[in-house]
Amino acid sequence: MVKTQLFRPAFPLAVLMLLAVALFSQNEQPEWRQRLKTVKFQPVLAVQLWSSYTVDQKIYNAQTGDYEPVDDRFNLQIRRTRLGFKARPGENFSFQAIAALDLVGRDALTAQHGGANNGSTPEFGLWDAAFQWRIKPGSEAFYLSGGYFRPPFSRESLTSGMQVSSMEKSWSQRYVRAQLTGTNPGRAMGLQLGGLLHKAQQPLAFSYDLGIFNPVFEAYSGNSSGSRFSPLLVSRVSVHLGDPEFARYSQSHKLNYFGKRKGLTLSVQGAAQGETSLFRANYALGADVLFNYGPLNLDAEWSLLRRTGRRQEVQAPEFSVSGQTGHLRLSYNIRAGGQYVLEPVLMLMQFDGPTHAADQAEAKTVGMASGRESALDVGLNWYFGPDLKLMLHYTHHNGDAGAAGAGATVNDFFYQKETGAIERGDWLGLGLVAIF
Repeated sequence: MVKTQLFRPAFPLAVLMLLAVALFSQNEQPEWRQRLKTVKFQPVLAVQLWSSYTVDQKIYNAQTGDYEPVDDRFNLQIRRTRLGFKARPGENFSFQAIAALDLVGRDALTAQHGGANNGSTPEFGLWDAAFQWRIKPGSEAFYLSGGYFRPPFSRESLTSGMQVSSMEKSWSQRYVRAQLTGTNPGRAMGLQLGGLLHKAQQPLAFSYDLGIFNPVFEAYSGNSSGSRFSPLLVSRVSVHLGDPEFARYSQSHKLNYFGKRKGLTLSVQGAAQGETSLFRANYALGADVLFNYGPLNLDAEWSLLRRTGRRQEVQAPEFSVSGQTGHLRLSYNIRAGGQYVLEPVLMLMQFDGPTHAADQAEAKTVGMASGRESALDVGLNWYFGPDLKLMLHYTHHNGDAGAAGAGATVNDFFYQKETGAIERGDWLGLGLVAIF
């Protein structure tokens, strides 16, 4: 009876609203609809296709206590797809909504790092959804951003996987993202103030970002930080010498300017978070560099990661766990045939965490990786244009589980989400990146 009584007055009200809308639409269009026609929409579509051949991949057999080799394998996959739109209702406000379709067709026993295998029935999901408001018209000094996006820490995390010159992004970013947001995509809901301070024709510029975010980590199926709550505070400051990276403030980054930039960017960043149900405190400190001079491109970063926690025992002392990670990448543009660019690339990646048994146990308690992981990427890119390239690369992986020993999933060399404990192999990859 209650449902019926609520429904009866709602039905005629809905009919009246529909009639009002119909009559309203017959009259002159309201001001908001006229303004809607002036909104500038830009579609976003980018695809990254990979073929690869994996060698020396091993999977852990708990019954024998040994790693057993699996067959070397060829694999085709859609590594990344970005689909969405950007909209600009005026000069001072913009917003975007981008979805992702990743890892389609990826075999879980290939040697590439990655999130959960997208499986035989691929899933399509939200990647970015945020607004950006220029607070003072005509000035690049103050922008307010909000929504679901990446905290401003780590150049590698902030750079699109479509724009890096290595076959895959440096996996150091995964450790940074896990530290800040607890997820591989590295996104969280937040608000951010940023800006660019630069006078035309001047060889010196500054950019900054200050943000507050609420990552949800692992509690309640990854939907909460737990009964204890503290926001994540992040800051990043960059100095641009020579040509700045961008003429207008931007949260997007790229590495190769194809000879159009002669400049150096030095950045420092920090992040801090108080107590959650996973840890007592969470910190990150990092620095990165981007150097472009004619055909030469160099980028590198290093991040220090630290968490404090407390054991379950009554009056147990507080402990701290530290790790560090980073990469160095070098490339060079060679003009070929007048309209093409060949880019040889070399990238080194490293993660260093605790290796002693007691320290590794404490790292596990606060959700941090331990042991060591390294990777070497050597390859060649062929650009048909800035947004269309072929990539041929070989990636070598290495790892050390420390005192944890065989079968321990202490870092990403020894862990694949779908299979559990592994020893990651090497792989040769041929890829295509197209940005429309």
